[in-house]
Amino acid sequence: MTSPLLVTQNESFAEIVERARAASEVSLDCEFHGEKRYRPTLYLVQINVNDEACAVDASRVDLRPLAPVLENATIRKLFHAGREDIRLLVRASGAKEIANAFDTQIAAAFLGYGLTIGYGKLVKELVGVDLDKSSQFTDWSRALTAEQVDYALNDVRYLPKVAALLRDDLERRGRLEWALEASRTASITALADPDPRRLYRKIHGFAKLDEASLGRLRELAIWRDRVAESENCRPESVANDAGLKQVAQSPPSKHAQLRAMRGLGIGASDRYWSGLHDAIVRGSAEPEPIPPFLETDARVESMALLLGAVRRIVAAEHDVAPELLAASSDLRALAEWKLGSEPSPPELDALGGWRKDLVGALLLEAVRGSVALRVAPQSTAGIEVVRGFSVGQ
Repeated sequence: MTSPLLVTQNESFAEIVERARAASEVSLDCEFHGEKRYRPTLYLVQINVNDEACAVDASRVDLRPLAPVLENATIRKLFHAGREDIRLLVRASGAKEIANAFDTQIAAAFLGYGLTIGYGKLVKELVGVDLDKSSQFTDWSRALTAEQVDYALNDVRYLPKVAALLRDDLERRGRLEWALEASRTASITALADPDPRRLYRKIHGFAKLDEASLGRLRELAIWRDRVAESENCRPESVANDAGLKQVAQSPPSKHAQLRAMRGLGIGASDRYWSGLHDAIVRGSAEPEPIPPFLETDARVESMALLLGAVRRIVAAEHDVAPELLAASSDLRALAEWKLGSEPSPPELDALGGWRKDLVGALLLEAVRGSVALRVAPQSTAGIEVVRGFSVGQ
């Protein structure tokens, strides 16, 4: 028996969309499976409009009418840890973006709840409701019971109340704009595709290869990603990292030579040989320069650790998750800038907007050597920053 809260027809969905278009706020969540897939498969979309929640069967309903709602900046879209939800909804609806997104996990991180607090824990702490977890391992690709649908709806049923309480607290502390900016940034980042020419840098040990091998590894990583996308499988199913590095270092000239190489999956089949060989040729013709600061550069790692301590001090003082103040990649970029030859600091989120006064200026002082750290058991972080410090003091 189909749950009355499960929408399986386009006509019923159109009515929901019309209500959403007239609302000031819509809560959204998705159920999907991502195991062994290049991209997760979307099965269910939960929507709450004006305290009326329903679940939409994404395998039977055309989600494209939802696009105008997602793109409408006057309608607030509520999510919790919405990165994958945003990606799935944009892809399924054809929307260009999700405007005016508000992520309650991000908002909570500005209020001392940590960066990764779960939705259930947040509902318990703010609303006082213990969510039923009995259906958390549901196979969403199968026919759903009324109980499973109701379980899924809990993900949007309490979201408006949670968001309202968080927004009130953020406003009292003067941090609402911080959370809104961070939610906007997260929404944009969720939809940004990685630079294909930098995929090879995710492969462990890439820094040990020479320039010619790095060039081949760069092109092989692009080839692997394209094959995985076409087959809707994990890149490791095409070739694992060790196999890809082996091909980059000892490039085969004939398909038969792949039989002697380990770590190759479906990428070793006849139909992918041409693409693999072309990648080897392209990479050989365009070697990749060895990065000036490798993963193993002790100076960069040490400086990033020091900057991380500065970040933690500021985070403890303001009860904000450290990662929201400055990404670890920003700390590393600052260290690399200090060791490089560029006169101006790089353009980083940590050095702009509201972060500039809160932590950015202090990070620049630290990387320039004008602050020191000392043990301070009485302080919130256990250590504190001493400003006005100079080298040799």
